[in-house]
Amino acid sequence: MNIKLLKTLIVNIKNSFKCPKCNKKISDNELSLQKFTNKTALFKNSCKKCKHKVKFEIQVLERKAKGLGPKVTADDVLDVKNFLDSFKGDLRDIFKKK
Repeated sequence: MNIKLLKTLIVNIKNSFKCPKCNKKISDNELSLQKFTNKTALFKNSCKKCKHKVKFEIQVLERKAKGLGPKVTADDVLDVKNFLDSFKGDLRDIFKKK
């Protein structure tokens, strides 16, 4: 896993993760990186409000198959996330064939 992907993961976690116990948004000093390898990142969140602790691991899967189309980048994932955040409608409409 490269540093650019790790940075993107951290930004996404900070923007979307909430404490599962009290629903508080995560702050900078509550998230810590426990382990970082080529394929995984292990994070720990300690909520300052309710003291609940959560550990979670993010795994990056390798794409070995060829001819499946263009590689999906972290920016592509962020674009989809941003689109869905502001999307107002039925997801079935997106996938209807025209």
